[in-house]
Amino acid sequence: AVASAALVAPAVPSVPSAAATVPTQSPRKRTKNQAAFYSAVASVAPAEAVRVLNDARTADSTKGTYRAALPLYEAACARGEHPPWPPSKESFTVFAGYLKVSMAFASPATYWWAVVEEARHRPSGFRLNRDWAKGLVTALERGLPPQEQAEPLTVPVLRSLAAAVSTEVDFTTVLGLVCALFTLARVDSFLTLCPEDVQDVGRGKVRVCLSRLKGERRREVVDPVFERLGTCAGEFRPLWTPLGVVPLCPVLAFRLLRRRARDVGAPTVAQCDTDQALIRRLSHLCARAGVQQKDPGRVRNR
Repeated sequence: AVASAALVAPAVPSVPSAAATVPTQSPRKRTKNQAAFYSAVASVAPAEAVRVLNDARTADSTKGTYRAALPLYEAACARGEHPPWPPSKESFTVFAGYLKVSMAFASPATYWWAVVEEARHRPSGFRLNRDWAKGLVTALERGLPPQEQAEPLTVPVLRSLAAAVSTEVDFTTVLGLVCALFTLARVDSFLTLCPEDVQDVGRGKVRVCLSRLKGERRREVVDPVFERLGTCAGEFRPLWTPLGVVPLCPVLAFRLLRRRARDVGAPTVAQCDTDQALIRRLSHLCARAGVQQKDPGRVRNR
């Protein structure tokens, strides 16, 4: 008998697949900023994100003007028998006409542009002819009376105010004016200055951290450093008041203002909540000192 041979296939070495040769990778770790972005994408609706962006396009102080402009525009449209929304050249023109003949505002174009901005954000949308708008705004601003400018606050005026001090509030007001002049800060920025924002830098310097800066797009604070004056005589001699002296050296003035705020537990060095309250305090002091005071800017320029 012939022995039958078993056919056995030769062993073939196994070749791993391309996928098997790639080591398993864990998901790429996100940075803190990336994680915050993806979290916002997941949790905030697109319409809300756009609303927040559009809301940040306008400063809070300007939003008041915008809110006031809309009822004025709608009243003008009603008188001219034009539908206000969606707006048209006719509705915008009649509104501009009433802004012109009334002469009610120092900056009428601001109210006109406020309505344009509102129209852009409405669902119906609005396409503005730039050349037409430029001509209309030029007509609005032509013939406006020149805006009266405030007089600078000089050291002689400060000495007159200091001599009229009769209360601790008066003293703090004069001291605060001196410090505000050194910083060249807006009123709302200076009034939010806390005792912790006045920082000693060695024996002869102070750093002042100012926030709420209008027009700043990237910086949250400005922190100028002031040095102690070598002499406080002549024009820089202290202001005399019946309750003590107010130094004209920035380092001494800021340290005194900070100490007085801490002594009474005040949250801010100016010890004053609003610019209106500061104007009232200054008005009373000017009246006693015989210093002529002009109206606040928005009243003066109406």
